[in-house]
This record gives sequence, structure tokens and C-alpha cells, in this order.
Amino acid sequence: MGNELQTFGDIRNAAIARVKGDSADTPTVDFFSESINTRYRTICSRKKWKFLRVTNRSLRLPIRYNTGTIAWTNGQRTITGTGTVWTGDHRHWWIKPNSTNNSYRVITVTSATSVTVDSPIVEATATGQGYQLYQSELALFPDLEDVDDIRIDGRPWLVRPVGPTEINSLRQKYSNREGAPEVYTIEGESVFSGTLLAQFILGYDFLGTGLSRAIHFWPQIPDANYTIHIPYKRRVSTLSLAADIPLIPIEHRHVLLYFALSDWYMKDRQDQTGRYYESLAKDELREMETKYLDTDDVLQFNAPNPNKYHHSYLLRHSEYYFDREG
Repeated sequence: MGNELQTFGDIRNAAIARVKGDSADTPTVDFFSESINTRYRTICSRKKWKFLRVTNRSLRLPIRYNTGTIAWTNGQRTITGTGTVWTGDHRHWWIKPNSTNNSYRVITVTSATSVTVDSPIVEATATGQGYQLYQSELALFPDLEDVDDIRIDGRPWLVRPVGPTEINSLRQKYSNREGAPEVYTIEGESVFSGTLLAQFILGYDFLGTGLSRAIHFWPQIPDANYTIHIPYKRRVSTLSLAADIPLIPIEHRHVLLYFALSDWYMKDRQDQTGRYYESLAKDELREMETKYLDTDDVLQFNAPNPNKYHHSYLLRHSEYYFDREG
């Protein structure tokens, strides 16, 4: 009974047929719909399944823009550029005059030389000022539930997760710091922009634009273009349409059928039959664990201790870059 259970509708119809129910009976359909979804969410949330892990996605963190100079008027929300080429891509970025620690969110790019920011400018009116226009946060993928780790090409260790309070403290203390991301936190939402339709790749890209969870980095001013590799766990969505496909591998999807049948018979106090289907489901679950349970055997990259090993030694013994505490 394995491979024919491809979709949510297949699983639900098989369960209704097994109990000799009526597929037109709304209470029966609703019961199995809820039971299958409850079991599906429980199975996917309690284990680190390999089939939920996504390892082939990356985000681009662009280099800060500081061409030209800027001018502003105290108490106004417009910043005017001279020699600037601002575009719509700079919307939602931060703009920071070099002479101050204050940053302002760009909410509208009016032209190549004019932007509107989120709050009135508190600095005294000035012209011909240097500045930094930068992006310190990115919208995460719409199907992301949990980040496993983050790495950047060319850096031999992972970007470290911290809490929102710590990253805000770093931003306050070192507001002018530039460089590659060293720490990150996930907080709030940001605008996720889907790929242009002409460049869209079916089965990989996400269409459209909308709010998604935001990831924040520090240092907040990128000094180069960085590709951020983000392995993550996919979020499990409720199965609602008959054509919806569970993320559980097809050869093990009848674990949902067995659990749903167990729920049905337990509901009707047919405990012996209910326990029978529960045992089938648990056997299937154990088999699935042997194939798809992630044992967290991913190498962890830690910075080497420069006081302990000389650079020439590290070059000859590259394993010291891995799995060593600083």
C-alpha cells in the first residue's frame, strides 16, 4: 500500500475506504483531514528529519553604497544626493551620515538623487556630507522554519547566532563597523522579493513579494558583496487541497494512514483495532527514522586559536580548522 499514497487526497480517501465510510459525508472527511494533519505536524516537528532539510539556498547581502554626497534639512524626512545613483533596490535599506551614529530607514526612493526616510532627521542642517547606504537585514525564505547554520564563502567558521538584545548592543557600540557578518539574529519581518518571472526556475524559486521573517547581521555595514549560505528546516504547511503533497517521502506516507485509522478506531472505543494500526504506524515510523533521521553529523567550523597554532602549521594541518575549540 505505499506508492499509491502520493497526495493528501489519496491518504484521506484510503482511510475512508478502509473504515467503509462515505467520502461524501462531511463529518467523516473532516475527521480524517484533521487527524492526518495533526499527525503530520507532530511527526515533522519532533524529529530532525533529513527530508525537511534544505541545503541548496543562498541569499545575497550587497555591498554598501557610498558614492557621492548627501544633504538634509533638520526636522525633514528628505535626503538629497549629489553624484548619487539611487534606485528602487535601495528601498528598505539604511542611510547613515558619516558624521553621526544615527541611521534612517529608506522608505521611498523618489529619484536617483532623492530618498524619503522613516523619521525626521535630528542632525543640524548640512550639505556635502559623506554617508553609508547599506542593507543589514534580509528576508528569509517563505518556507523556512528554523535555521541550522550560516556560512559565508571564504570564511572558515560559521556566523554565530545571538539574541536581539546582543546584536542591538553591538550596533550601538560599533555603529560604524564595516565587514563580513560575524553574528546574526532572527527577529521581525522584512519584504521578500520573488525572482523575476523571466528568471524564475520552477521547483526552486518563490513567486511574488510579501513579508517574511527577517535575519539581521552585524557588522551592519557590508564592505563587499556576500553570498550567505543558509541550510534550514522547511516549515510544514497544513494539507488542505486534495492535490497537496506531504513532505514525508512517498514510501513512508502510509504512516499517516495508519495513525489516522488508529485515531478513528480509538474514537469509537475499538481499542484493539486502534492499537493494531498504531503499532503499524510506529513500526513504519521506526523504519523511517533509520533512513531519514538527521544525527546532526555536520562538521562545525570554529575559528582556530592563533595563540596555539602558527599559521604555517595550520596550512600543513588543515584539520585543525575543524572541530577545535578556540
